[in-house]
Amino acid sequence: MSGYSGVAVIVQARLNSSRLPRKALRNLCGKPLLAYTLDAMRQIPAERYILACDHASQAAFAPIAEQFRYTLISGSETDVLDRFCTVIRQFESSLRPIKTVIRATADNPFLFTEAAEASLKRFIELKEPDYFTYTGLPHGSGIEIIKAKSLLTAEQLTKEPYDREHVGPALYRHTDTFICVMETAPLHWYAPHLRTTVDTQADFDRAELMMEYLYQAKVPMPPSSSAILKACRYADKVIVFVPSVQEGLGTGHLRRACTLMRELSPQIRCVLYLRGASHPPFVEEVIKTMGITDVCTEIPNRPCLFILDNFRTEPEEVQRLRKIAPVIALDEGGDGRAFADYLVDVLPALPDASLFRQEAAQDQTHNRVHDTQTLVQKTRVDTGLADPASSETAAQAGIDLRDYADAFNANCTEVRFIALPKKRKQHGALSKYIKNRRYVFNPETVRALVVCGGEDAAQMALPAASALAALGTEVSVVDPNEKNYVQKQLNVYVYPYLENLRERLCEWDIVVTHYGFTAFEALAAGCAVILIAPTAYHHALGTAAGFSALPAGIPSSEDFKTVFNAGIAIPSLVTPESEEKSLAAFVLKLSAATAQRCPLCDAQSPLPPQGRAENKTVSVCAQCGMHYPSFIVAEKKDYSEQYFFEEYQAQYGKTYLEDFESIKRQGLRRMALINAVYAKVFHSGKETSLFDGLHHGTKRILDIGCAYGPFLAAAKESGWSPVGTDIAAEAVAYVCKTLQIPACQAPFPVLPASFPFTVDRTFTDQRNQLLSIPLEAGGFSAVTMWFVIEHFPDLSSVLQKVSELLIGGGIFAFSTPALSGVTGRWNRRLFFAQSPTDHYTIWDRRQAKKQLAQYGFTVKKIVSIGHHPERFPHAAKLKRGGIRWNILMLISKLFKLGDSMEIYAVKQGAIDD
Repeated sequence: MSGYSGVAVIVQARLNSSRLPRKALRNLCGKPLLAYTLDAMRQIPAERYILACDHASQAAFAPIAEQFRYTLISGSETDVLDRFCTVIRQFESSLRPIKTVIRATADNPFLFTEAAEASLKRFIELKEPDYFTYTGLPHGSGIEIIKAKSLLTAEQLTKEPYDREHVGPALYRHTDTFICVMETAPLHWYAPHLRTTVDTQADFDRAELMMEYLYQAKVPMPPSSSAILKACRYADKVIVFVPSVQEGLGTGHLRRACTLMRELSPQIRCVLYLRGASHPPFVEEVIKTMGITDVCTEIPNRPCLFILDNFRTEPEEVQRLRKIAPVIALDEGGDGRAFADYLVDVLPALPDASLFRQEAAQDQTHNRVHDTQTLVQKTRVDTGLADPASSETAAQAGIDLRDYADAFNANCTEVRFIALPKKRKQHGALSKYIKNRRYVFNPETVRALVVCGGEDAAQMALPAASALAALGTEVSVVDPNEKNYVQKQLNVYVYPYLENLRERLCEWDIVVTHYGFTAFEALAAGCAVILIAPTAYHHALGTAAGFSALPAGIPSSEDFKTVFNAGIAIPSLVTPESEEKSLAAFVLKLSAATAQRCPLCDAQSPLPPQGRAENKTVSVCAQCGMHYPSFIVAEKKDYSEQYFFEEYQAQYGKTYLEDFESIKRQGLRRMALINAVYAKVFHSGKETSLFDGLHHGTKRILDIGCAYGPFLAAAKESGWSPVGTDIAAEAVAYVCKTLQIPACQAPFPVLPASFPFTVDRTFTDQRNQLLSIPLEAGGFSAVTMWFVIEHFPDLSSVLQKVSELLIGGGIFAFSTPALSGVTGRWNRRLFFAQSPTDHYTIWDRRQAKKQLAQYGFTVKKIVSIGHHPERFPHAAKLKRGGIRWNILMLISKLFKLGDSMEIYAVKQGAIDD
């Protein structure tokens, strides 16, 4: 084929659609649906552009075909294959007959035009097979390229209604006759889970959302594939905000939810979910004032995320929401905190969960303020945090939350997510008062503001202001109980409300408040801050954050005098130089995160997480005991050439190929263990094994994730016949060409039945030899994965495939990080934090035998590797090679405390089983 001569774009269309009648003419944001498809296909270089419709639709489509300069040809309504062949035959006798057909359907308004053109180029590179398409594109964004003569042949060969209605199957269901290539799409187009076609009313509604997004973003038409992917994610995802709207708990949670919705709405759909039949009057007022219109009282379909800003939530509510979509909890203070998929503390919580619970318990018995139980509920408004005392629900479920201390620790704590004031004191305005990193003031020469939240539920502000004024300080106080401004005494000025308080904080030298947003805003404004506390819990929070915090209860003049004498502490969490960070941008990042079920048994764990890090939450499966990241905040890793060179070098100081010989030596050690297990299974002194001597006297071994092949080289050197597979094309090419070992590019557990392999000519054999390498069931004596098994999100199908590939008694050997090692035992939080986000399983040697037995494997040997004496408690500064270091190394090896392990198992059915 010369250039694009003989290429015809053929778009098929009809009006008589059973699921969505006349969809091709439906108005999609001002244009017929068909118009978008015709416009998109016009971007593909071709010689002819043809709209192939049925006879009944011809008149209705004629104006649109003329507008986009398509030749309109009609044919059978149901026999679409015949319709295409009619088009081809119509040009058979012309000087430029149709040789190649690019097929698209009218109900696909979001075609990937770049992928379509790339498909045509790939079709030419492959010497024009009968059929070509990219697989893995969003459903409705791809095209098919078909050789015209092959369509005419298929028309004669098949009478199947399905083949004739859908065209493509007439070829790819008959690969004995036609050469059909279905190639996985490049990574930047690969999104098989997305849907862009219009087949139903729900599809059309989604298409409207997508098109509205594209027009709002002023994307040129037809849109690029990247723009379509963004629009698709916009239409398919909706964030549901669940704020606190309870009387007496303030409006802060609702206002924050509304603010986030406004900031996020241009990029992702957001809905405000109000629970319950009735709500306090302030709810409607806040929603109206902040311009929020997307409000619902029932959870919408297909939410991608719940943002829980609820002050205090019970476990059963969090678990109910988690069954629908992941739950992100902001400053959550209830027991539900332990069950959230991801925890964001804008305000720092206590650093230790046990202390967090202990302080809360003390509040109930040792609070200096009257009516503690009521006060604890009311005065948590400022913080959005509350004590996680064990709930009845958790107890009834048999879960003791005291066993899940790490579940209460936040994934992310970031004070700069607070809306910090723009107006701040001039640089160094109070620096003359700083001594030994504390403000030292004469109380009679400074101005102070006392503010205890919008409600001042504990009624502490006015008494605190009076106590401070007694020292001669000029005090302004916000008292919501006052109706108008009033001067209570000589130097106490009472305001019922201060407009735009955040930007006015810099007018005062000292701000006296509860532990909450205002405290950190005041630090950013350049003020000194003194905290008063309605509860011992608030006092503990303030002290832990580095504030000068008075004991719980109404403060006295003496309390303030003590602080002035000692100097007012200056916390470092926020300073006048701090820049605000966008909580909305962080939530948007979380919306792209993935929630995972157990990779082994596909269950969602009802238990609280085992650990949290900023980029993941780790859970344990209640059914099989496998640890796995249940929520991952990271993009999927691309195992390209860069991974083996730049990333590998950054981690180990050398590239993968520079480390080849070292890795090969590890491979030779592993092969010695495999040979020992093989000898024990097949040559144990009993009668000769039926499996001995398979594969023409050779022992075949398949290395999954072979990379650049150091283990394959070791296996070959050890007398085995190795075969490799990897998803990295560059690595597979190196193995085949440089090492001359057969390997194929495939995303395990999906494997071809066989693949071609060329043996390069040698000194004795002057011709290349083309072989077909089978990957049949029962075709291997051993299957290996070296630090690969943890990368599979669907481990069950992987283990089933491994079992299928092995002969009875065949060996399955793999290595993986071990939770049962020294780091996992003594610093589990660090282990989880350091575990890469592309590790979907975290293995524990204490569970591995039981887990592998479910898939028919018997563990024969576990080898502990990766020993690190410096990771023992209190051993970080040990001298490498010293006496204590060597003793700990001996202990680590003796008790198998390496941070990684190798497992050697056999498929049940061996002679000695």
